[in-house]
Amino acid sequence: QIFGVLVIIVGIVSNQMPKRWQMLLGMALMNFLSIINIYLIGGGLAVCLVCAVAVIQCPINAYRAKKDLPTPKVEEILFCVLYLVTWGIGYAISVKNGTATILDFIPLVATIFFIAATLAKTEKGLRLCMLGNYSSHIVYQGLLKNIAVIAQVMSAASVVIALYRYK
Repeated sequence: QIFGVLVIIVGIVSNQMPKRWQMLLGMALMNFLSIINIYLIGGGLAVCLVCAVAVIQCPINAYRAKKDLPTPKVEEILFCVLYLVTWGIGYAISVKNGTATILDFIPLVATIFFIAATLAKTEKGLRLCMLGNYSSHIVYQGLLKNIAVIAQVMSAASVVIALYRYK
């Protein structure tokens, strides 16, 4: 569960970053570590695939945010579809393998919040959407009895603190 601890540290630090691009890079690292952690504890394939898309998208959005470049609408739509399709593929594979559970739908809710966060134009908007994402993951990780639930709780608390700090 060392990766769960790393997710905690990265989540707290990235939420306290003052710039959107810094938060997005932290989100990329957090998703990468989450893939490893969730895989190692036997979590769902769907959430791992969704996290993989985030690992690709977040650095792209961070680059654009740092350079103050707009994200093309086609790219926004492409990533939205990619997130939903990867979740669907992961879920379909879980169904085929007989490992699908109702828990697999919780990451879909988290994904919708994450999509909104990556499309947010302000730091405050990103943080508010991530608060919804973290809340969904608190439920998911808690039901899996994963130490990463601590990361999600601490990340949610970190977002609340950052919302207060950077009002």
